[in-house]
Amino acid sequence: MAHIHAYGEQCPNARPIIHLGATSCYVGDNTDIIIMTEALKLIKKKLICVISKLSDFAMKYKELPTLGYTHYQPAQLVTVGKRATLWIQDLLMDVEDLDYILANMRLLGSKVQQERRQAF
Repeated sequence: MAHIHAYGEQCPNARPIIHLGATSCYVGDNTDIIIMTEALKLIKKKLICVISKLSDFAMKYKELPTLGYTHYQPAQLVTVGKRATLWIQDLLMDVEDLDYILANMRLLGSKVQQERRQAF
């Protein structure tokens, strides 16, 4: 906890109350949540870009026939565009999941050692 010592040197009046039983995980854990939130936002943005490009692909190949597979065996005729729309559907569900996760990300509260709680 060298940073607490360094802060105490910068502000001697605050030295006795800087720590108050808190641990570094209060900073580290919340930092991790902030980083994860930013990463999920970036993933969502890139996922939306992939969906857009895949939509263009589906429209381009909407009439190109191919064989659909079931259990790794050719099953029935389908178009490449139709297959792409199924991939898009999966990705859209992923975007919905990301929206839910991002809406419910919460920073952690802090509890200190029992004997120090009156100080907060």
